Amino acid sequence: MPFDNYIRLETPTVPTNVWNINVALNPTGALAQDDVVFVSFFARGEPAQGTATVQANAYLQENGTNNKLVTIPISGHTQWQHFSTKIEVGSSVGNGGYKFVIHAGFAEQVLEIGGLEIQNYGRLGHRLSDYTVTVQDKFGNPLPEATLDVQMTNHGFKFGTQVRDQLYAITEEEFNALNDTQRRALTPDLEDNFNIPRFIPTWTDVLNHRNAVLDTFNHVVPTTGLQWVAIENSGTSVPEAAVNRATADGQSVTAASVVWQKDRWPTPEAYRSASSPNAQAFHDALIDARLGPSSVLQQFSETGNSPEIDDWKLLNEPLHENYYQQVF
Repeated sequence: MPFDNYIRLETPTVPTNVWNINVALNPTGALAQDDVVFVSFFARGEPAQGTATVQANAYLQENGTNNKLVTIPISGHTQWQHFSTKIEVGSSVGNGGYKFVIHAGFAEQVLEIGGLEIQNYGRLGHRLSDYTVTVQDKFGNPLPEATLDVQMTNHGFKFGTQVRDQLYAITEEEFNALNDTQRRALTPDLEDNFNIPRFIPTWTDVLNHRNAVLDTFNHVVPTTGLQWVAIENSGTSVPEAAVNRATADGQSVTAASVVWQKDRWPTPEAYRSASSPNAQAFHDALIDARLGPSSVLQQFSETGNSPEIDDWKLLNEPLHENYYQQVF
């Protein structure tokens, strides 16, 4: 581990308040509005009898108030786990005006914390540098009174967006063969979360979407056909078509995600908790399908049979989803 020392919080009996078992420290330095702060630490412990994890909460909190800048739930195991988060400071806090604190009095348990880092990156803005333009005629003579119209047409960094792979890659012939229900399914369902009603796209909508992405971005993340259950059910023809289209249009590609530890889609139903999967069989299937020498990584590699993808999002939502860890 990247640290030598750690602290231990023991809870022999459950206190009246969870904060009765705590540790706190006061970082030095002030926080300005819009500063970006990264908090990182490792935790492990001995869970209470009959429970699988150690429970605690970590906070950045203003001194003298109950105002919490951020809350980091800790669900720890006997092995060290890494916890981290990023915050943007909403209002300034003076030097010594805040603390890092852990409340651990949730159960009769032992919690150990090590490797704490709190880094303030300040306000993240545009990086500016000098750029010199020399204007001359065909004989090399300078033209000091020249008027320039400068436009950026390309850049060396990835500026991208997520796209629905089937919507992005579908041909007009394939689109015309779909019924209205299938065409509606090309777009995401945003009604519940964003109150945006679903609609049936036309072929013109497909082209407008594709052209808008191409005009705005030089990088795409095609979803959802590379997910585990999607490949099991439908194969790889749709994501392959999306990668080929992006590459042909000069866009780079990131694939997502190799592992997503959800106890629902995209985990195949046979390995969800409702099916009570055998842990070893579950683990072997995960390696075979997602991580091993015959996995999706190999298939889309330089030596695989599908278009090469050299940039992968390996683990999705590691702070929110840990179903696989619980099973294994």
